Amino acid sequence: MTKINPFLDTKFIANTVPTIVTTVPNKPTFGNSTDESSDNIEIKNNQGGSARLKEAKKNILDNAEILNLKKEELDYIMNASYESENFGTARYDYQKDKIIVNANTNTDGNGQASTEDMIKTLIHEATHASKKSPFATKEEERECESRAIKETAKLVQSGKINSFDIYNADIVALANNDKVLNERLDEWLTGGYKNRVESLNTAKTTIYLDDKEMSNQDLDNSPKVEIKKGDKILVNGKEYPIGDFFVEGINRTNVCQLFNIQNNNPATAGIIVFDGSTQGEYGKQKLEEKTKGHTEQVFQLIRNDQVISTGKFY
Repeated sequence: MTKINPFLDTKFIANTVPTIVTTVPNKPTFGNSTDESSDNIEIKNNQGGSARLKEAKKNILDNAEILNLKKEELDYIMNASYESENFGTARYDYQKDKIIVNANTNTDGNGQASTEDMIKTLIHEATHASKKSPFATKEEERECESRAIKETAKLVQSGKINSFDIYNADIVALANNDKVLNERLDEWLTGGYKNRVESLNTAKTTIYLDDKEMSNQDLDNSPKVEIKKGDKILVNGKEYPIGDFFVEGINRTNVCQLFNIQNNNPATAGIIVFDGSTQGEYGKQKLEEKTKGHTEQVFQLIRNDQVISTGKFY
């Protein structure tokens, strides 16, 4: 249920973890798996999931008049396929321009994605796909998930699918209460999209220095660095203004990519790690992988001519 962050090392899946991908130097590729999608993969890995994907597609198509979906979005849904990469529930792959569902997806707690939840997932990803932005911010994730919940609730209210709970609430009740919906999405975004850019307009990112998994409450009290539009990353006299450039953690780690976007074509300027950061095993793996062969330099985060933080730049 989300578009994966396309040009960095990953794209992030709505309500799950980000996809792991390989990248070419200076060509970030959020959410492009090294595994190709195929019908063989879905049969081999998840026959039940394959059936649910087909059921979800059919339900959406049969009830298209109830749903506020554009033809382009319906096309993306009908062309969604499976992939064996275990990256989360699903994603919109910016480079392949298609929706890909994880063949090992598990969204109902029983090893399979329910048809109802698969419908919501596909609507979420189709919303990403229609936007064509090269990577998904928290702001876009919120928009896509909120829309998917409200559209899926229409099918429940019309008696086309069974009701189900999401974010510890009945989906129809949640769709009809914007205040509670936004509160639940706040919680989901805080933990599920840690170290993600919040908005293209603000360029704000909160990078948590402790890389371990923790509750949202613990995250609130965890050491962090906040980056926002108007700040500058300074490396050996060269300035990278935040707003023209963005900082985002790779696969929810605190190993960050500094990147810009020109003509919808993201490009990496370097890898940065803030002083005080601690990496778990996965973070250490990403740090080694992304900095191999690169020269280590020192950077400063500048705000209003004051040094806010420092770290290593590769």
